[in-house]
Amino acid sequence: MASTEKVAESEDYTIADWEKIWAEYGKEKRPPRKVSEPLLRHWQKLVTEEPSKIFLPLCGQSSDLRWLYDKGHSVVGLDGVASALEAIVLQNDDLGFSKATTVGGTIVYKSSDGRFELHCVDVLEPFVRSLGPFDAVYDYGAYTAIMPSVRQQYVDTVLATLHPRYRYMVEFCHDVSEGCEGPCVISFMTMKKEFGKGKKLEFLETMDCSEEWGVEAFFSTIALVTPASSSEH
Repeated sequence: MASTEKVAESEDYTIADWEKIWAEYGKEKRPPRKVSEPLLRHWQKLVTEEPSKIFLPLCGQSSDLRWLYDKGHSVVGLDGVASALEAIVLQNDDLGFSKATTVGGTIVYKSSDGRFELHCVDVLEPFVRSLGPFDAVYDYGAYTAIMPSVRQQYVDTVLATLHPRYRYMVEFCHDVSEGCEGPCVISFMTMKKEFGKGKKLEFLETMDCSEEWGVEAFFSTIALVTPASSSEH
């Protein structure tokens, strides 16, 4: 087993690369994705105020957005691939989405009640910092998909969108067998360093995903990041 972070770093994918990936995914005509299991198990840790405004970066075609929306929260999903967001709009046509383009060229979909927004933009664009303030972030698969060379910029950008008493739930992959082609491998030490000082880290669960990935070892941990000065309320 390799313990370094070099063994399974993703390629330096561009938005154009992800567009091709989503195009192939769309051809398979799969059913809508299920709500992610960690969210179902830990959502009460993520949301402590009703209602909350929740950010899902690099959301793809996530069904987590609608699930949180149905619980009464306002949700904002962001992805650089238009086709992924268009699929969400089609799957939730009962919400009466409208489409607009900002002055900067960002495509925005918004439900008729204004509680469900989708933004088609590169997550590293300065514009993203203006989307908040968010009470919470559910980052499932985004942090691990960002290429290491800009991952710190990504974390700083998302943190800049947050309310001072935020709750940030994030997945990261670690202790992965050498040669595994998958998400970036991020050690506990690197994760702590990239989220910076003044944060409280609570590790909610670690899952053994080895069989799913077909390798000897592959572990995924769900962590909750909050300000060190915050307290449960």
